[in-house]
Amino acid sequence: MRKVWLALSLVVVITSFTVGHAQERVGPPPEAPSFVEERSRKVGPNVRIEVMFSEQRSDVPAIPKTVTLTTNDGQWGRVRSSVSTAGYSDSPLNVDARPEVLPDGRVLLNLNIEYAEKRVPEGKPVQPGQVIATTLNESVTLLLESGKGLAVTQSADPMSDRKVTVEVKATILRN
Repeated sequence: MRKVWLALSLVVVITSFTVGHAQERVGPPPEAPSFVEERSRKVGPNVRIEVMFSEQRSDVPAIPKTVTLTTNDGQWGRVRSSVSTAGYSDSPLNVDARPEVLPDGRVLLNLNIEYAEKRVPEGKPVQPGQVIATTLNESVTLLLESGKGLAVTQSADPMSDRKVTVEVKATILRN
């Protein structure tokens, strides 16, 4: 009787151990998080970005230009502007911006700028050394305080006295 009891106990233990491990192995593998869940982005506040251009030349009064765009935290925004008129040919003013609101309230901003002026003289021959096109192409990453402007670049034209200053302000818009 003792041998039967011992054998029965051994069968129960082995069966319990085998069933327990079989239950761990049986069934579908655990589901991995979907791509959408992994990429779920935080929805943050909108950020208004102002890019102010100030162009200085000795032959023309300074003409400030401002590009304003609003985009969501972590998202790209872009503005494309171009003009073609008599005396000027395809002069673009393009801005791409991607703000990221940091936990301390500052804004990390990726900014790309293309600003060009192409002057084609009307009815006059082009003189040697005459500037007929100027282009500014910049890409910067900035750390800004919300609502405060910062002069970020000043470029000099290599052939003339033209200077272009770029100032940027990013303002977090609370809903």
